[in-house]
Amino acid sequence: MTDTSLPPYSGEGPPCAKCGYIGASTEYRGVGECIHEVQYDEVIGVEPNERLHRACARCAFAWDEAVIGPATA
Repeated sequence: MTDTSLPPYSGEGPPCAKCGYIGASTEYRGVGECIHEVQYDEVIGVEPNERLHRACARCAFAWDEAVIGPATA
């Protein structure tokens, strides 16, 4: 199930919303734990839906996006 509160998938090379750098890593994350590191602080929570976790290669800003759609077998 896709959570409509997440920003939509932004493509293969999205610019970082904080510094504009194009070079974010992407990692699929299923339902559950959500950890974002903000320099030396961590934000920990529970995400109720699967998502794509992005992290900027330059400034380390991280954000989540919705998946394209449900996986098919």
